[in-house]
Amino acid sequence: MENYQSALLQFEALLKHIPQALEQLPEHEWKKSLDPGKWTKLQILGHLIDSATNNHHRIIRAQIETNPVIVYDQVVWNKLNHYTTYAIPQLIHFWNSYNLHLYFLMQQLSKEALSTNFCLAPNKPITLEDQLIDYVAHLQHHLNQILA
Repeated sequence: MENYQSALLQFEALLKHIPQALEQLPEHEWKKSLDPGKWTKLQILGHLIDSATNNHHRIIRAQIETNPVIVYDQVVWNKLNHYTTYAIPQLIHFWNSYNLHLYFLMQQLSKEALSTNFCLAPNKPITLEDQLIDYVAHLQHHLNQILA
C-alpha cells in the first residue's frame, strides 16, 4: 500500500505541473517523430489517453467482474483515434481531464479493490494495485519522452 500511496503522490504532482509544460511545446515539436518509424509526441500523448481509457476499464471492471481480461492493441488504437489530426490544446486538455478522473477514482479504491486480480493476458493475473502503480510509471516514462 505504501508504493500505491507514493504512486498517487507522483500522479498528483504530474497532474499539477505537466499540462503547463505540454502547453509550452511549440507545434513543430509535437508533429515530428522522436526517431524514424516512431510515434510523434502527439501520438505519444494520444497513446497516454488510450492507456488512461484502458486503465479506467481496469479500475471499474476489476471491481465487478471475476478476473476480467483487458487488453488492447496500442498501435491500432492510436491509428483509429486519429491523434495526428487533433488540435494540440484540445488533446492536452483531454489527456489532463481524463487523468484527473483516474486520479479521483484511484483515491476512492479500497484495499480490497486494490487486491483484486484481473488479467492483462489470459492466465497472467495482476492486482489492480500493481497495475495502477505501473500506470503512473508508464505515464512518467512517456511524459519524459514528450518533454525531453
